[in-house]
Amino acid sequence: MALAFAGNGTITGLSVGGLPDGTVDADTLASGVGGKILQVASTVKLDTFTYNTAAWGDVTGMSVSLTPASGTKVLVTCCFTYGTSSTYNASARLMRDSTEICVGNADGSRPQTTWGGLYSSLSDNHVHNYSMTFLDTHGANGSTAVTYKLQFNSHDGTAGVMYLNRTLNDSNNNVGARGTSTITVMEIGA
Repeated sequence: MALAFAGNGTITGLSVGGLPDGTVDADTLASGVGGKILQVASTVKLDTFTYNTAAWGDVTGMSVSLTPASGTKVLVTCCFTYGTSSTYNASARLMRDSTEICVGNADGSRPQTTWGGLYSSLSDNHVHNYSMTFLDTHGANGSTAVTYKLQFNSHDGTAGVMYLNRTLNDSNNNVGARGTSTITVMEIGA
């Protein structure tokens, strides 16, 4: 069947795979077109986690790895549900391997965090949802896996226990909400 242009701007007579090999190649495509998603990795944490240390530590089950190509970027999205006492202070941060990312500048003894001042402002039966999206220009070499993860710091130690995906009281009724937490990473082409 011969190719024909319809009056509405469509082409008829072209079957799937109908163009001969070599008709469209890299030279005929627009150059400098980047930004496409090359790969996606994600983790979802449904169970709870408790943290009560006055130092930075990994949140079990809240890490995801991928091996980005050289020259690409990684879009990191982290969302978590969190509860604690209304009287204690805590912080959370994003990490790339052992390097903190998307944190505030160093200044005195102030903690460098992605999310700071975390506490349940209303009651011990409340949870809060926190999220952040960050474009990481990681400088990967294309052969090494990179791990993105969430860390907590309970600045008050055992007095200020932090709870992922649950409230402090964790009551077995309609005020004992349980939640989910996720990290999703997308490698973005240059």
